[in-house]
Amino acid sequence: MYIWCVQFSRNQKISRFIQKELSEVFLNQTKENFRGLIITVTHVFVSKDHSSAKIYLSFFPTNQKEQFLNLIRNKKNMIKNDFCLRTKGQLKKTPELFFYLDKSIDHYEEVHNLLK
Repeated sequence: MYIWCVQFSRNQKISRFIQKELSEVFLNQTKENFRGLIITVTHVFVSKDHSSAKIYLSFFPTNQKEQFLNLIRNKKNMIKNDFCLRTKGQLKKTPELFFYLDKSIDHYEEVHNLLK
């Protein structure tokens, strides 16, 4: 009988940690600054040296995604500050955060419509 154990790399662990903590930051921020908006952190990719992180976001409602993304990019310093306060002492260094729009849902809908 074999027991399969999935070995996660350090980058994967840090990515999941950042995803979880940023989700909490966005949850708190929507109460104060982004009323009526649901922000989901769909993917996080951390560089090998942990100096930068690409964060992919999806939004609901979806009619003004680019505007919401630009708003978040403009408030990046405030978001990073909240993230640093939440994760104080848990990371050696806080990565630079780069926000992108997750287009996988749009791609899924496009493929789904083509298959109909």
